[in-house]
Amino acid sequence: MTRRLTILFVLILAAAPLALLRTGGAGFEAVAMPATNPPEPRPLAGERRLVVLLADNTGAETTDLLVPHGILQRSGAVDVLIVATREGAVELMPALTVMPDMTVAEFESTYPNGADAVIVPAFHSRGTDATTAFIRSQAALGALVVSICEGSEPVARAGLFDGRAATTHWHAHARMNRRYPLATWVQNARYVIDGPVMSSSGVSASVPVTLRLLEILQGERAARVTAAGLGVENWNADHDSTLFALNFGTVRLAAGNLLGFWRHEVLRADLSNGFDGVAFALQADAWSRTYRSRVVAQNVQGYVTSAEGVTFVTQHDPARRCRPAAILRGAYCGP
Repeated sequence: MTRRLTILFVLILAAAPLALLRTGGAGFEAVAMPATNPPEPRPLAGERRLVVLLADNTGAETTDLLVPHGILQRSGAVDVLIVATREGAVELMPALTVMPDMTVAEFESTYPNGADAVIVPAFHSRGTDATTAFIRSQAALGALVVSICEGSEPVARAGLFDGRAATTHWHAHARMNRRYPLATWVQNARYVIDGPVMSSSGVSASVPVTLRLLEILQGERAARVTAAGLGVENWNADHDSTLFALNFGTVRLAAGNLLGFWRHEVLRADLSNGFDGVAFALQADAWSRTYRSRVVAQNVQGYVTSAEGVTFVTQHDPARRCRPAAILRGAYCGP
């Protein structure tokens, strides 16, 4: 096998869509989940809490970033900011582009006392000097640091999981055990709380871990009301990692989709201000993770703002339009 094909299949193995990975065991021994000990949130004037979603401009996972932001914003109980490592747009993986609220430098100047919580999504870079420095500085100021999915790696890189229990995406456990042996990597948990750090498993765990964070920051009632609006009945940590694994069939499907470039599709969502950013992020992530289709946001202005206050960078092609509802029905909106 050529080196190029070897790299291709390694990439497929590392990022195969979760919706396809449903059989077999995880391949390493589970660790008993320790008792959790969430910290007391520090008081702020007016009992508001400030939550930062850290973004690496070169690539942050779509739903890891947008779902926690949307849930917290919808709650109305906390203030939420998307803070990027530098100026300019944030590229999301596997789809969409958004504008941050401010840069790390601007945040540290405006909020010298730091945030109450910092949420770290998965990054394309798996962590840089800039993200490491920000995570460490906010933790030193007393922030509760929360990793979503493989956002565990930037947090581990900052040393915050050393001597503590944590979890991550099921496919990353072996790598994280090898790279960060000072942490105890827990399976079969949607999320783990150990002192001043929280961590969650795969993409879908962003919902329960965010509700748990909201409960810590603003109480059980705020979390319950927000969960009801999302149609979520519970946000406990119960999870069975053995339901997720790679097998030959799923790898073959992903490889076929990726290599069959003549079948590749672009789904264009025609958006206007006030659209449901959480639902759209979930749709865009799912469709763009198939290796066959890709979702882009579209309108004439070149940008559009969701109901949750996130500004998306858009493309414009008046000949090809597709509303988000049509994407859910599987509509093809042209390459």
